[in-house]
Amino acid sequence: RIPHSKHATFDSAINKTKNGYMPGTRMELIEQVMDWATSDEPVPRLFILSGAAGTGKSTIAYELAKRLKVKNRLGASFFFVRGDADLSCTDYVFPTIAYQLAHFEYAFCSSIVESCRTFPTGGDQFSLEGQCKDLLVDPLSNISGDHCSVVVIIDALDECTELGFERIPRMLYLLLDGLLQLPFPLRVLLTTRPELYIEDVFASKSFSSLTDPVRLEEIPRQTVDSDIRLFISESIGGMSRSDFLLESHPHVIDDLTRRADGLFIYAMTVIRILRANPNELSTLIDSLLSTAAPEDTVALHELDVLYLTVLRSAFPIDGFLELLPHSRNKIYMQQVLAVLAVAQDHLSPSTMSLLLGIPISNIRSILSRLPSVVFSKLLDDTEPIRPLHTSFPQFLVASHRCRDPLYYI
Repeated sequence: RIPHSKHATFDSAINKTKNGYMPGTRMELIEQVMDWATSDEPVPRLFILSGAAGTGKSTIAYELAKRLKVKNRLGASFFFVRGDADLSCTDYVFPTIAYQLAHFEYAFCSSIVESCRTFPTGGDQFSLEGQCKDLLVDPLSNISGDHCSVVVIIDALDECTELGFERIPRMLYLLLDGLLQLPFPLRVLLTTRPELYIEDVFASKSFSSLTDPVRLEEIPRQTVDSDIRLFISESIGGMSRSDFLLESHPHVIDDLTRRADGLFIYAMTVIRILRANPNELSTLIDSLLSTAAPEDTVALHELDVLYLTVLRSAFPIDGFLELLPHSRNKIYMQQVLAVLAVAQDHLSPSTMSLLLGIPISNIRSILSRLPSVVFSKLLDDTEPIRPLHTSFPQFLVASHRCRDPLYYI
């Protein structure tokens, strides 16, 4: 009877796009986290993996969850997802972790189940203090101190958008304080963007000794570029027309690595584009590499160019946008992009059709052209659609980034 989110686990369907780890990349970092997770020595209870959008945090978290599950050390996982009602708030974090821990081991189960007998079923069930104390701290205080380490992974904390500025710091304080009270090594791996309201908690004097922070931006650029190059090389090498592409563009792997500018999301999006259009590899590469970045560029410029390339390829002026009279396709496209950019919740094609007054067939046609940036099940009109990465909707609403008025929302 614990209220929980069944889709929060790392291996749920909603997180399958995060399963994109390329063997051989991020090796030092993954080894560092695995050593921390499985060490028999006293180590900080909390490992923080912090990094900007597009640096690959969730992919790393997913791979670590897989490895820890194999070693029977993954007690629970909660992957936040922006726009999902249950996965973008703190209401179900502690109950879901407790629920998964209860299924992880009998010793945990018996203690947690006993505590659940007195757990509130009314409005108080959403009290973070009550959840943490009643479902985690009190029952797990009975576990022997010589128990091996157990890891909980919380991914994309910054994607908690419901009162996140207020509730996330409170949740973290409760979590960290609770870890201090437990006699056995329950360890938490947490990934997040470096938001100030989150980092302030970890930097506080009370908890600085509890945390082991790693900032992805501080990993040597040479190491990051080497990993991105390996990812691009292996991915292109597995494509059916790769020989022709590499012959006509012998420097394409190095060129794309430079364009990625340290962002794994760029490399992953490029590969999605190429895989979705196997007969147009050379043309797409020419398009991707044809735009020169200005001297005052920032890292996201390359990603912005990439998103513009995706949109212009999907909705060409002399193609899709002119198929219907009175530019109806143009209006439909802009309305769908607007929903993707600003909707607080992920909407299904059928809901979008009702909301916008656009025929469902047109909704499907538009979404079918965006597989490299939007996740959708085209055969299920009731399944919510969502951007594959939060940087895409952010790009659509930023005039200094989305410089084509046709797509700017």
